Amino acid sequence: MIIKEKDAVDANLKTLEGIARLPNLSKEKRSNVTKEIKKLRSGNKGEQSSAYFIDFYFKDSKNWAVIHDLRLEYNGLVAQIDHLLINRFCDFYVLETKHYARGVKVTERGEFLVLVRKHYIAIESPIEQNKRHIKVLKQVLKGESVLPKRLGISLQANCLPYILVSPTSRVIRPSKKDFNTDMLIKADELHKQTQENIEHESLIASVGSAARMISQASLQAIAKRLVSHHKPIAIDYYAKFGIDQAQFIDTSSDKAVNTCATTPEPTVAEPIAPLNNAPHQEANADKSISNEGTQSASSKRVVYEPTASDSTANRPIVSESTSARSKSKYFCCSCKCGISKKVATFCFSNKARFKGKAYCFTCQKRVSRK
Repeated sequence: MIIKEKDAVDANLKTLEGIARLPNLSKEKRSNVTKEIKKLRSGNKGEQSSAYFIDFYFKDSKNWAVIHDLRLEYNGLVAQIDHLLINRFCDFYVLETKHYARGVKVTERGEFLVLVRKHYIAIESPIEQNKRHIKVLKQVLKGESVLPKRLGISLQANCLPYILVSPTSRVIRPSKKDFNTDMLIKADELHKQTQENIEHESLIASVGSAARMISQASLQAIAKRLVSHHKPIAIDYYAKFGIDQAQFIDTSSDKAVNTCATTPEPTVAEPIAPLNNAPHQEANADKSISNEGTQSASSKRVVYEPTASDSTANRPIVSESTSARSKSKYFCCSCKCGISKKVATFCFSNKARFKGKAYCFTCQKRVSRK
């Protein structure tokens, strides 16, 4: 049974992609952001692949609880567990997923190497990483009394660490006597591994497992109790890459992006001659605007310009040059004033703050206070 699905990463990807499009971003920072995007996508792809095989075999079983993407914080320590499988024998399969596009090599000393441009480079050992995860998990299980008690004594979890890699990944291993890599398996082999673990238990171990056996209801309660300690993290990518958001706002400009419409503000091709009454003038002006698709983008806009001698009944229509506004195709969604591309890009990169719309600097302050 699935207790928790994986947290979505779409928002993080959109934020990073927005940062990568920022103007005047240094080459180094843009490169770092691009690498972070690739890393996030790669990790997400690996976790989705592993989750498919896990769910395929375990999601419908009442004897197994499945938790995807569990982040624990305890006593100043943090564990980001990709997948956690729990069965009724209190076996906790702590699973770390890795997506090695070109395979992985493990040396006799337990060092992990990946191939990058025909050269091997060292990476963090997922085995040691998983050991740290188990340490935090055990502290939470004990400190929060997650496991039930028998005769006044809390049951003990049997934590089993495994590293899951793609079924298509090539794994180069050292000899078992030099370094044991049995915990490094293909994601599609996990189910078989769990069955072998049960079958290969000794008689004494089987008796111990039977003593640890819990009901299906208790299994579900343990899993839900663990999920209640899940603490997702909100990453400030601007701070992570040392980017000051303020530097991308042109405070001297009153221009911003108009995201309320997909086309520039309509214009008319020719000035409309003065009419005898305002209602007719307004009707003709609306008609001109509705025909914007056939008008020239470089033409002048027609506006009302009342004078002291004008009367309400006889207000002439005159043409006003829009050359200043035509310099930028972006407009503030609120006050409709023209804005610069810098301000436009900034608003596009902060969709959570501006709801996918763009505002001039003055209107940004008002929106932020809402």
